[in-house]
Amino acid sequence: SASLNWNSSGYQAAQGHLRSGYHAMGFSSAHRAQTMIHAGIAGVRLVRDCADYADLISEATGVPRPQIHVHNDIEPLLLGGLSGNAGIALIMGTGSHAMGRSFEGRLRTCGGWGYLLDDAGSGYAIGYETLRLAARMWDGRVRPTPMADGVREVLGIVDPDEVLVRVYNEGYGFADINQLARHTVQWAIEGDSGARAVVEGAARDGVELITTLVHYLDMPDCPLVVTGGIIEQPIVREAFVAALAEKAPGVHLRPSDYPPVAGAVIGAAMDAALPVDDTFLSTLQASLAILDP
Repeated sequence: SASLNWNSSGYQAAQGHLRSGYHAMGFSSAHRAQTMIHAGIAGVRLVRDCADYADLISEATGVPRPQIHVHNDIEPLLLGGLSGNAGIALIMGTGSHAMGRSFEGRLRTCGGWGYLLDDAGSGYAIGYETLRLAARMWDGRVRPTPMADGVREVLGIVDPDEVLVRVYNEGYGFADINQLARHTVQWAIEGDSGARAVVEGAARDGVELITTLVHYLDMPDCPLVVTGGIIEQPIVREAFVAALAEKAPGVHLRPSDYPPVAGAVIGAAMDAALPVDDTFLSTLQASLAILDP
């Protein structure tokens, strides 16, 4: 896969990825007038970002600018997961983000602020909270659990004071802290109460994204689809489901109808004012079967 987020890959690389991907799908200049593009790109929030990416896509593909619509990458998850219907989608992986679509068609997002500001319930947030809790354990502010020694082992340090050098001078950064979450989840599975508290806190933070959308979109009873490496961990999912039942009992977790790539197709149909009815969805299902037999 190739990133279209120019914040991470650069403008020229993103343009090249777009051009090669478009032509790899078999499109030619003859298709441009009939093409509608609905793109979901990570990191997109501002209207001007959507416009800039649409310009980039038009330059790379030759598709007329009015036929291109750019959104955050959570929208195809929402549209595909619920076949274009009302409800909420949640990502809890390396980062976190939620989006809801009301019964009147209004869209609202919650979260998605990035690891420096929030990313509630994400892998990074779990790793960061693990480090904070370990530091409090090393101080004696919190009763130590085996997790404290586990963190020292993962960091490759003997004396807790060495963590300062490891983190501030040796570049123990985003990717490392995100990977630490994997260990925290395992410690929680093994029964460590400290790790369990971190995992349950992450689950509650994820549910808070949902309850916020339920409030603002006035949808106390609605479906929810989720994805991401964190929420797919059974111990996290169990804690999430328990917190959801307590805080938003009318929200029902269900499997996604279609993958995000199909959500982009549904979004393109909506952009073109085409009906997303049973006939459309049957054709979409048949197309997916051809692509992934």
